[in-house]
Amino acid sequence: EAQVLKLPSPEFYICRNRDEVVDICRYFFAKKKPFVIKAPSGEGGWGEFLSEKKRFASRKDMEKVIINEFETDSIWAEGPFVVEAFIKPKKGGDSSPSAEVYVDDARARVTYVCNQIVDKEGKFVGILMGKKCIEKKTEARIFSIAQKMGERYRTLGYRGFFDIDLILSKWGTPYPVETNVRRTGGTHAYDLARYIFGPDWDKQTVCLSNDSFKYKGEILKAHEIIANVKQIGFSSDTKEGVIIVAVSEDAPVFSFVTFGASKSSVVATYKRLNSLFQ
Repeated sequence: EAQVLKLPSPEFYICRNRDEVVDICRYFFAKKKPFVIKAPSGEGGWGEFLSEKKRFASRKDMEKVIINEFETDSIWAEGPFVVEAFIKPKKGGDSSPSAEVYVDDARARVTYVCNQIVDKEGKFVGILMGKKCIEKKTEARIFSIAQKMGERYRTLGYRGFFDIDLILSKWGTPYPVETNVRRTGGTHAYDLARYIFGPDWDKQTVCLSNDSFKYKGEILKAHEIIANVKQIGFSSDTKEGVIIVAVSEDAPVFSFVTFGASKSSVVATYKRLNSLFQ
């Protein structure tokens, strides 16, 4: 599909079973190319084997590690699996952009482009989007990729939301690496931004979200968390500050979206939020 649409794509192979996966990994190992193995039902970093995080003494050692991975983790119970070349990302916090697309009978429409925020283990945490969050040239290339893929999905009969996760290589090339056919981790933040600021929200504000903000101490009720963030809560006058969007009753975790006039503004608000709870 990537070749048909003339999109940048890492070299990849679809494998039916573990033996085919191991065979393709031998191929990448021989070429001294780092690789990624992906399970079809993985999420949040689970079901993703990254050779960059492993040190193999030899080819046989690599094979043993992969076989052990398949035998000890249930995520690898069913295929098909994807094995693809690892794209070394650009340094900095903007190496994992994402785009969301909405498809209906008439057309495919790109709703937003954002930077994904991931933790040290590569797990999705939230998004950063809005004015001057992504270089215009990069954003335009991502829009083009998302539009082409959206139209392709439309011709295949898909209707609804989907997102495209990309890796921005060290050369600045955006590579689409996967899609998720559902509403995504940034949909609620985008909807909230449009509700507050209107259709040109991305020219007015910067939005930072965190879906799993962990705090120390005992589990707090929703009203206690809201009271704690009152001093940095969203103001209808300045249109800046924190909005709590979800609270866990079983763990010291909540989700929020914060708005500010610039990236430095939302980062400063995040630091204040962190100091309130940590």
